[in-house]
Amino acid sequence: MSAGPAGLSASPVGVPRVPLQQVGGVLPTRQRRPALIAVAVLLIVAGALGGLQLLTASSHKVSALVLVRQVPAGHVIASSDLGTAALSGKVAYTPASAEASVVGKTAARDLFAGQLLTQSMMAAASVPDATQALVGLRLSAAQVPSAGLADGDTVELVQVPDNGAAAIIAPLGTTIPAAPTVSLAAGGASSLTSGLVLATGTVYAIAADTASAGGALITVLVPRQQSEALSVSASSGQVTLIRVGS
Repeated sequence: MSAGPAGLSASPVGVPRVPLQQVGGVLPTRQRRPALIAVAVLLIVAGALGGLQLLTASSHKVSALVLVRQVPAGHVIASSDLGTAALSGKVAYTPASAEASVVGKTAARDLFAGQLLTQSMMAAASVPDATQALVGLRLSAAQVPSAGLADGDTVELVQVPDNGAAAIIAPLGTTIPAAPTVSLAAGGASSLTSGLVLATGTVYAIAADTASAGGALITVLVPRQQSEALSVSASSGQVTLIRVGS
């Protein structure tokens, strides 16, 4: 290659030089896209607003009613049973401002200290009322469903033969009749029956029976007219509990 004027190298032989003036005097630049820039700005703004809203929601707290002591089922709730706690997030609660409407209601089941109070835990009427009765049952693992029970489950209380009857030894070829059991009819008169539904009721409270592996102490709410026969059979271990659809 030969040197040109002012010490600049000359173009290679055979390669024409194109003056800058022929391409507008400037080098070409990348084309900008205003629409994409606008979309990016909108996304940034939306993300910032969403984060601000989430932060505001998480820091927003409400005052809710909680129990300050253990409350048994059937207890009439008083102001001294209640306290308040600050909550945030989506949980079921009763606002502290509703305390006046809560006092005087009845606990629908056993409640515990520190538990948030919700409407489902309270009953407007006293439990039991004049037509109902609460009956306590001490049942073994074989007398309750293995799938478990929960407050509010509908159950049938079925009378079963006395386990002691099976131990009686009879002469060969002799049939021992089933031991008669007593139930009360609607009018209060007793009749001899066997293997029948003594009552249909609702599970009111459950506790584990520490004296029996897998056993349970269950309180059921049943019609008052059926409670006496149920109690008699339950005291001799002749009751099995069956969970049924409500």
